[in-house]
Amino acid sequence: MAENLKTRSSIIETPIGRIKIVSDGSFIKELRITSDMPVRPDLPDELLIRAERELAEYFSGTRRCFDVPVYPDVTSFEKRVYDVLCGIPYGDTVSYGALSEILCGSKRMARAVGQALGKNPILIMIPCHRVIGAKGEGGFSAGLGRKRYLLTLEKTYLNGITAHPGPYHI
Repeated sequence: MAENLKTRSSIIETPIGRIKIVSDGSFIKELRITSDMPVRPDLPDELLIRAERELAEYFSGTRRCFDVPVYPDVTSFEKRVYDVLCGIPYGDTVSYGALSEILCGSKRMARAVGQALGKNPILIMIPCHRVIGAKGEGGFSAGLGRKRYLLTLEKTYLNGITAHPGPYHI
């Protein structure tokens, strides 16, 4: 997403690496893992501050859902997929096929669902990491190590274990 004069961004350090958050002042438009940009203190808007706080709470196990408004610039199909994703409970997973069945009544759109997930511009807040393949993990645009970390983090805190799941490893 190209930034323009109306967007602001911040880059924060998290247990899974640096995350770039982009806001248009009304919505979070992008949340991506970025390894090539230094953490920089921008003049963030209120929305970026809220997003940073909610992410910190998520990684510490005190937040299970996000309240900050998100609005990805995506197709109508991708929007439908992301709306369903946001209904997957914290710590739970669903298969690509099951997600396809929810969306269109059959598993025939599982590949299209996977492609939509690969384009998700607002990782974590739109929890595509909670979608797994029928025979395993499936993919994740930020890498399978990060996906495993996020799923382990959620399961750990969901089960009442207060210990952090440990450092992220690729």
